[in-house]
Amino acid sequence: MAGFLLGAGSGVLAGAAVYYTISTTMAHSTDQIRRDLYTSAALLERSFDEAPGPAPSSFVGPRAGPPPFSELLKQRWNAALGGAYAHARETDWIALGGEAVDGVRGQISKLSAAADETVADAVEGRAVEAIAAVDGAANAAASNFEKAIEPVMGRNGDNVHVDRGLKASERGIKSPKRLV
Repeated sequence: MAGFLLGAGSGVLAGAAVYYTISTTMAHSTDQIRRDLYTSAALLERSFDEAPGPAPSSFVGPRAGPPPFSELLKQRWNAALGGAYAHARETDWIALGGEAVDGVRGQISKLSAAADETVADAVEGRAVEAIAAVDGAANAAASNFEKAIEPVMGRNGDNVHVDRGLKASERGIKSPKRLV
């Protein structure tokens, strides 16, 4: 018996909620339509008047001076936001995303290629670079020495010769020996 009363009571409560919702929605809609109809009728009635309306007060008389700082700030802010929005709207996001994906793929391929290079190859390349740097420094030192002794040996300069020695590539050293 209690279940019957509870079920019937919930049905009545749900029905009352639905009725209240529908009736208030209809009342608000009716009031809104009534206001819109009144406004439209007033606009239509005023559109047939032949006499022009009064000029807005902002167009009458000279301006008091430069616009206030707050107005300038608002104008610049709105212009900056409008430019940013236009730039974001005109940007081809799909192409930009594709370029980013291609760039990431290129970096991944470079990293994987660098990982494939063995340690011995890396050491060999560094050793060749070091030997070339030492040869360059030795040649520069010898030419600087020749320039330094030239004023001292001025009259016998033809008889003086500085032997720079052989370069590493002339000694037969093409690349360092592999340790592995």
